Amino acid sequence: LLGGPRAKRALSADKAARARAALLTVRALEQGADNPAKDAVKATALSPEFAPAAVTAAQLEAAAGRPGRGEVLLLKAWKARPHPALAAAYRDLHSAETPAERAVRFDRLIARHPDHTESRMLEVERALLAGDAAIIDAAVAALNGETETARMLDLKARAAWANGRVAEARTLAARAAEAPEADLSEGGVFAYDRAGWARLIAAWTDEAEMVIVPAIASPPARAEAPEAPPPEPESEPEPEPVWRAPDDPGDWDDGTTLEATPLSEPPAPRRPRRAPSKR
Repeated sequence: LLGGPRAKRALSADKAARARAALLTVRALEQGADNPAKDAVKATALSPEFAPAAVTAAQLEAAAGRPGRGEVLLLKAWKARPHPALAAAYRDLHSAETPAERAVRFDRLIARHPDHTESRMLEVERALLAGDAAIIDAAVAALNGETETARMLDLKARAAWANGRVAEARTLAARAAEAPEADLSEGGVFAYDRAGWARLIAAWTDEAEMVIVPAIASPPARAEAPEAPPPEPESEPEPEPVWRAPDDPGDWDDGTTLEATPLSEPPAPRRPRRAPSKR
């Protein structure tokens, strides 16, 4: 529909391109490993600033044994508009590299857009890899004046911890824990449900904005109540003892013969009285 004449009359060319890029990206994600990355690569050409397209294309290229192509796509996307998911995908392209090698690769990414906040945050990551205390503090100081998000506070906490300022690190980590929930894509995976994708696609098509999609809320786990011990069986009251004569045949109506239950010790038998003697 977006490639037909009706869409051209209803949408401007840039909006139609952004909408097509977003939908091609979703289709590439749905197909996963069965997709030869062509849809995602086409999406990056239609909308270079759309981070999900570049991340998806890079991951599919790496899965096909072409991480170099994925790296080029991510560098272009970072130059167009830095996004934390781009940095995460770029980092994960080479999982077996040394910290020094990763720091060099981060330099390439930072150089594409050095004045952006995301590049300054990535500079702190690069400094942590280098392990130089002075460089770490300088990179953190470059973030002064920026809006402190949960990610930024967590990054500053890690920097303070690396330089031995334990109390400051704990304070920053506590503030990060209280900050609003972050976008799901910050870890490099766009784990949105249908409603999340619909919201993202609409905002990108109309305003070219990458809205923050909150995490999919899961119902709170109900605390399992401890199992109550099984009720003890009520003991039946003992029947009142009924005194019966030894030769009582029992209750004739129910055919039950009850044993005689004496209430007390039977009286001692009397001795027979002797008849008076006649003199």
